[in-house]
Amino acid sequence: MTTELKQDLEDNGYLDCLRKIHPPEGGLETEEVKNLRLAAQWDTDCSFEAEYDWMSAIAETFKIQNLVDSHGDIVEKDFDEQADMCEIVRAAVAGGIFAKYTTDVTTIPPKVIDMIDCPGDPA
Repeated sequence: MTTELKQDLEDNGYLDCLRKIHPPEGGLETEEVKNLRLAAQWDTDCSFEAEYDWMSAIAETFKIQNLVDSHGDIVEKDFDEQADMCEIVRAAVAGGIFAKYTTDVTTIPPKVIDMIDCPGDPA
């Protein structure tokens, strides 16, 4: 998952958490931009859309009360086209879990991503 997070941030500086990122209208993009866009798509095992209420669990366990979009604005529910794991990380940043480094989801330093450890994650 940490690789997915890093690739997402490298694409445009935001955790937009998208499982499918369409090319720009008109299809004009450099090979480098295209590669960043394709790498940023959430397409691994961590890109799932859960079928249960995971928000209650993170609210209770981590005291995270709100989901936020890629710009930090509070949203009512998770986005269907975005990977839930990424949305959880975004909410954790905004909710103060990494307050020592940032609570601004628009400026997430690499140190925050490096602090996330997942079972079975080789990084």
